[in-house]
Amino acid sequence: MLALATERLGPADFCVFVGVVTGLGAVELATALKRQGASVKPIAAGAGAAAFAVAAELWGEPAIPGLAALLFVVYAGALVIRSRRGLRPGTVRTLAALLLPAVYSGLAGAFLVLIRKGAGGTAMVEVFLGMIVAYRLGLWAGSRRPSRISAGAGAATCALASLVLGLLLDHRPALGSMLGIGVFVGLAATVGTLGGRLFSSEGQPGAKATPRPVLGQIEPALLAAPAFFYAFRLLLT
Repeated sequence: MLALATERLGPADFCVFVGVVTGLGAVELATALKRQGASVKPIAAGAGAAAFAVAAELWGEPAIPGLAALLFVVYAGALVIRSRRGLRPGTVRTLAALLLPAVYSGLAGAFLVLIRKGAGGTAMVEVFLGMIVAYRLGLWAGSRRPSRISAGAGAATCALASLVLGLLLDHRPALGSMLGIGVFVGLAATVGTLGGRLFSSEGQPGAKATPRPVLGQIEPALLAAPAFFYAFRLLLT
């Protein structure tokens, strides 16, 4: 769906689409944290995540740390006003539970917007998504083996896809760089997948798994999008 949106939507519409998707992912992650005892409003985390895509579209890369700092101030201020007694131990935990989903999911949206705005535009978004598709295929294939090598298989297929994409795009002189980008993206996708699952209720004795229709789809891209953006800048520009 995201690949189709990349081709069919203009920059502003693409930004809104990415913001909505990453915002829903943040809502699901915040809901999982809420089920684990955090007193958090998932909609506030979702709004913060969506704001990253908008900030990246309007002001570019420098807006990302600025927005993260602004969200900290806004969330902390709102919690202090609501408590009416200043910061308490539970308030600090709630602040962390708000910031983590907003920033963690929001970064993916911000860097997807930046990738599209950069050199290559929609083609680079499609290259990135091709790597993520290859990663998920490797993850699926690896999970069918009893040796539990799914994460390694996902990273390996992502690196292999980067070489194939390099050949298709006629970047033969830069195949080494493309492989490096694939390795960065594959490792980041693996960490993003594990991180998304770490904060869900899966694996806890007697706990009911939190539904993740959006987060389960985008979690490989949560850290892979920033990794692709900076690896591409470092190795190919």
